[in-house]
Amino acid sequence: MANVMAIVSKAVFDKMVGKAKPKLGDVLSTNQYVSNNPRLESVKGGGALFLVTVRPPDEALWLVAILEGPKHNGTAWVAKANAVAMTDIGKLKDKLKFDSGNGIQAKAGALGMSLQTPRVLTDGDVALLRAAVGGGASKPEAAPAAATTKSSEPKKASASIDPWRWRSPRSHAEALSLAHWSQLNPTVRARHVRAIERQFGGAVEFVRSHGFGGRTVEVFVHKATGVAMHLVPGGSFAMGFSERDREALGKIEGGDALAGFVDADGLKSSSPIEVAPFLLAARPLPPESLMALLTGDSVDKSAVHAIRRANSGKYRELLLDGAIAKANVSRLPVLEAALESAGLRLPSEAEWEWAARGGAAALTVAGDGKPESAKAAPNGFGVARLGEEPELCADGWASTHEGASKDGRARARNSNGLRAVRGGAQRAWSQRDGWKWLLSAARRPSTDAGDSLALRPALTIKL
Repeated sequence: MANVMAIVSKAVFDKMVGKAKPKLGDVLSTNQYVSNNPRLESVKGGGALFLVTVRPPDEALWLVAILEGPKHNGTAWVAKANAVAMTDIGKLKDKLKFDSGNGIQAKAGALGMSLQTPRVLTDGDVALLRAAVGGGASKPEAAPAAATTKSSEPKKASASIDPWRWRSPRSHAEALSLAHWSQLNPTVRARHVRAIERQFGGAVEFVRSHGFGGRTVEVFVHKATGVAMHLVPGGSFAMGFSERDREALGKIEGGDALAGFVDADGLKSSSPIEVAPFLLAARPLPPESLMALLTGDSVDKSAVHAIRRANSGKYRELLLDGAIAKANVSRLPVLEAALESAGLRLPSEAEWEWAARGGAAALTVAGDGKPESAKAAPNGFGVARLGEEPELCADGWASTHEGASKDGRARARNSNGLRAVRGGAQRAWSQRDGWKWLLSAARRPSTDAGDSLALRPALTIKL
């Protein structure tokens, strides 16, 4: 039995509170935490689950609920409804130690990301947290109005917040959205994975699942090319590099030199872009896979076997191993014909950016500290080696994201023949922050027939 701290992401917390503006002292009347993270198993036997969230704009750390003695029902940890008031515990950040003894060591701007992994609390941590919320009970003045009241006065608006109740998805498309997919139990996910396999009639084989950044990612192999392809759940996002991101870039040494890689006006799309779920190559095509595409020859089967056999650690090594093939823009008709013959296509720019975000809200400078190598590690969707080489998208070039297709499809090509190219920016060094990479924000048009670009194929899911 143990007590565990777990984070409620901003997106989920916003759904839980709905239209209500969350305030300290309100009671979040939730009775569950949707997760299959194995690190939460330690609460079995009577432990408590302490739920926290990070609030913008100054990274305030709130304790929003305590679930006492929760039980797992296959999808969520369920307990009696939370009774504690939401409390700012920012002053405890330097006092919490966790069972690791390391405490919270997040840099500015990275608090939410640092708490993605559930942390086992020490007895001292639990005492601090319970004292912060008044011993575990909600404050009388913040308690929700009773269900039955003897008062004849009209009820005032309750301080209690209606919870976001998780429900089973109503369709394949909804199940494959980011909001649902990460919360489905393994049995349900396996059913959808088999449906995806059947769609491709044996051309794509599901291998296994691997964990990346707290998420479970389904890994497939495209047999004709031997390319590992990841299921990227669908979602909605504002496409483009914001002014806030530009300000963050300007704060790092050498950031001004990288600003030219950002799209011309730094504009986000005027309305959310809806990206349907799809399969995307986990890394750009290596030379052997590109050759197999162009010649029609079979790819070396040992590469496919290596993907099948690899555990999570070895699989990460495979994604970071080997060269990246680069192809000239002048050969685009041949390359796209070869991709089409293998059932593949280039991703739209919206798909590329959504995958590059890895499920995070921000599109900004990525990387924390000086990496051991120049190879970009996998993100939350397991997409690796972003930014090392410029990658070609299916879209015709447009200087801004205004007018982008709301369904995430590729923009029509212009008469100038230029395409959108993503990634491939340089690095900047900061004495304070170490290496910083401008990855998914890097954007430019394909310049001429001699431009050499990497290819990261995609597959459309139709269920």
